[in-house]
Amino acid sequence: MSIVDTGGLIKQARFAAGLSQRVLAERADVSRHALSRYECGNRAPSIGTLTAILAAAGWQIRAELEQLDADVRAAIARVASEPLDDRVAVSRWVSFTELARVAYRVEGLAAASLLGAPLPADHYDLAVADTPETFEALAGLVTEHSYIVEAARRRGPKFRVPRSNPEPLGAQLRAWLAAHCPDGTFWLRCAFSEARTRLAPPDDVSRHVHVETPHGRVRVAPVHEIDVVADEYALRVLRVLREMTNESGDGVAQTPSPGLE
Repeated sequence: MSIVDTGGLIKQARFAAGLSQRVLAERADVSRHALSRYECGNRAPSIGTLTAILAAAGWQIRAELEQLDADVRAAIARVASEPLDDRVAVSRWVSFTELARVAYRVEGLAAASLLGAPLPADHYDLAVADTPETFEALAGLVTEHSYIVEAARRRGPKFRVPRSNPEPLGAQLRAWLAAHCPDGTFWLRCAFSEARTRLAPPDDVSRHVHVETPHGRVRVAPVHEIDVVADEYALRVLRVLREMTNESGDGVAQTPSPGLE
């Protein structure tokens, strides 16, 4: 079968005109045997023959060129025209506003969504700088703002502050992560938001762009550094978003979404 189902088109036109194969073949000046093979998909007619057959049934073909990935570009443009807070990745950030005290950046699908990609993300992916200051800041969020540090996404061990331990909270958290999360990955939760979080070199975290939201400025990985394991459509969206990014390599699209600096 060809890319275009020419047999289906011929059959549809013939049925709509109420013609038999014999009558349509005579009108189009082709043999009935050839017409039958076209309709069955055993042979593909030339453009000229297809046009003649459809015209004999009272139909014509109208073809239009469409820009490659036009559907993705239209979806990105639609997201850009909508209120920023309509993006789930933006609205849920209200739970994580205190992360401003931590050296972090948003990565993965949530980062793409924050940058204007029409992609859903059911959680954040965060990279936080692997430094003593980060551990102190995270421990402070746990004790002061009800943040939860958990080893697994569902019912994993949670970090608890020992009452009798004289060590600084940051050191206690670092030791707990080393014991329960040897790969440096853990889950951070607050209210209705959650983030799969990885300890990363400070240089990685320092590479980010800013997205201004109603809930404060969010640090997001540049689009050319966003790497996801996703379906074909998500990969197309990321590729197009990168194509729309300027040549300076700073991760800012040439037609930026509202709130992108």
